[in-house]
Amino acid sequence: MKLPKKLELLIESGFWPNKQNVNQQYIESLVNLESLKTLIPDEIQIYFYNPPFYTVKESIEFGNDYWNWPEVKPSLSEIDIDKTLIIGDFGLGSDTLLALDYSKSMISPSVIRFKWFDENPIKNNKWLVVCESFDEFLKKLKIET
Repeated sequence: MKLPKKLELLIESGFWPNKQNVNQQYIESLVNLESLKTLIPDEIQIYFYNPPFYTVKESIEFGNDYWNWPEVKPSLSEIDIDKTLIIGDFGLGSDTLLALDYSKSMISPSVIRFKWFDENPIKNNKWLVVCESFDEFLKKLKIET
């Protein structure tokens, strides 16, 4: 899957984390908290994964036990696991993924997240659209390329 052009630019510029500095985000966030709260009010941190990124299917094939959790497994039917590329999460212990969803467009994927619900999580946890495009996502987080 081809990454959105602006994501490629963020990687090339060094803004997007790489293998050497990915954990620096735990010390200093790449995203302003106010911008994050405006976009996703129930989160307090965003943690971008370093490339290479993996699809949900690849993550399952690698043996990531997360996908077998009873609170997560039912939600797999909501996404195309071959076309959902994981690009981050919402910090330590959140178990809430951030991904690019290529199911509607291989050129301009939407940004989706896994949402945990306290009440009846096995039934209610689901994938939600955060933004219709990666460009919109960056704009709302006030990240410039």
